[in-house]
Amino acid sequence: MILGIPNNGRLYEEGLLLTGRGPAQSEDDRSLIQDHGDFLVLHARSNDLPYLLSHGITDLILTGRDYVVEAGISAEELWDFGFQRCQICLLGLPGAEDWRERHPLRVATQYPGLSAAFLAQHRPDASLFTVTGAAELYARLGAVDVIIDAHMTGRTAKANGLVPLETILETSGRLFARPGWSKETKDISQVLTHLVEGRR
Repeated sequence: MILGIPNNGRLYEEGLLLTGRGPAQSEDDRSLIQDHGDFLVLHARSNDLPYLLSHGITDLILTGRDYVVEAGISAEELWDFGFQRCQICLLGLPGAEDWRERHPLRVATQYPGLSAAFLAQHRPDASLFTVTGAAELYARLGAVDVIIDAHMTGRTAKANGLVPLETILETSGRLFARPGWSKETKDISQVLTHLVEGRR
């Protein structure tokens, strides 16, 4: 049984604690696969985990729901741990509330797949730009009209003069399996019980 967890970022420490291994224990261990007896733990980037699951490399993954939706894969959600709960929102400067009518509409995001699906329903004529850094900067400088980004505490948005305009997706750290996992020979339920009981 292979469980994939993030190798960095906000869910990294939560993933280690769930598997019974604290961050201090992993500081000197740079192995990307660790043996936990009943299962193996594979460490990968959060946005890579959905692809590892869909290609059968892992049996389970712990990652944000936003990454699974962004990847566009089929996955069965088994448990919502509530880690790093936030929203994926459309944000802009005050006055951008007219984004539905604004022509042209320029949008920056680190979530191109998720954003394209949202815009296809609401503004199929919008221009979508994929960025790798802080999307807030592009809106603040007027390079785009709005952004689609994670909105948790709201501090970064507020510091850059942005306001949430629409919530697109509720997300948090969750456990996913491939569709039809219950018909496979591996007993995922044992690992699920271990992880859930470890959370309580």
